[in-house]
Amino acid sequence: EKNNEKDDIEEDYIKEYVAGGRFSTGDGEAAFLNLPIEETPKVPWGNREDWISPTKFGAIKDDKISDSDAIQKAIDSGKKTVYLPNGTYRISKPIIVRGSVERIIGCEAQLFVDKSMHGSKKPVFRIEDGPGTPIIFERFNGMPFEDREFHWFEHASPRTVIFKNLNLFTSQVYKNTVPGGKIFIEDVASQTKGGGFWDLKGQTLFARQFNTERGGEGTINILNDGGSVWILGLKTERDGTIVKTLNNGKTEILGGHFYGLRYPKKDPMFIIEDSNFAVSAAETVFNWGTPYEEIVKVSDAGKTKLYKKSDFPEHLKGVVIPLFSTKEK
Repeated sequence: EKNNEKDDIEEDYIKEYVAGGRFSTGDGEAAFLNLPIEETPKVPWGNREDWISPTKFGAIKDDKISDSDAIQKAIDSGKKTVYLPNGTYRISKPIIVRGSVERIIGCEAQLFVDKSMHGSKKPVFRIEDGPGTPIIFERFNGMPFEDREFHWFEHASPRTVIFKNLNLFTSQVYKNTVPGGKIFIEDVASQTKGGGFWDLKGQTLFARQFNTERGGEGTINILNDGGSVWILGLKTERDGTIVKTLNNGKTEILGGHFYGLRYPKKDPMFIIEDSNFAVSAAETVFNWGTPYEEIVKVSDAGKTKLYKKSDFPEHLKGVVIPLFSTKEK
């Protein structure tokens, strides 16, 4: 275990390296949480006979008529892969993901959520029990019209879910109503118009290349309520709290780029309540931007401590956080 105070690295294997300082909530030297890491499960591509498109059930791309029923029929067809040929498709009511389907792939399709869904707080996809295998959603853009009071995914089972190569616009992307599931994220971006992004209660998340943008004052990009969240590469924009961890949750962020833009920052960058947390990241604020003043707010056993901008090294008007952790060596 090394840091920047020593430049004579002799070992062939380096367990942990931190350049620029370690910042701990206690008197000792901060350490990473070293949460268990899992690779994203591989979902078999299967045979062509196991693929089906909603166009077989009447969906017509680009026609501005609801395709919800056709997509539902494709999911319930017994096939393992539902694919949407490139084009635009209209969603007017929730789609239940169940049965034997293992992949919903968009082929760079656009899913437009109809105005009838706005303000409903309903999900576009509700994930229910399946065959015990993971379900993957990949390669589509999710677009709203005006208001965004709906969410893309309601995770209503313990089934493992993979999100890959997605770009989603909404007021909320994900929430679960059944705890204990696993989520894997690879190359996913989400943007909202106020509200939260990803609300996880008792879930385990492994994310690689994760982009949550444009929360706004009083919002929380990622809520980890009593679960385990491991992120390799996190990017955000604007203001609001990036991650809130509570109820004995564990959150570890390895590499982050937080782009503040011009919005005033009235919320802490991170909130920790009776939980464990570690982050290594940097904030970028150009000349016209506004940095966070409150970086980490930690509450433990009724005592609260606030870590401010002045407690960390400066980086392009923002801060660099080589390592901040509730854990010590």
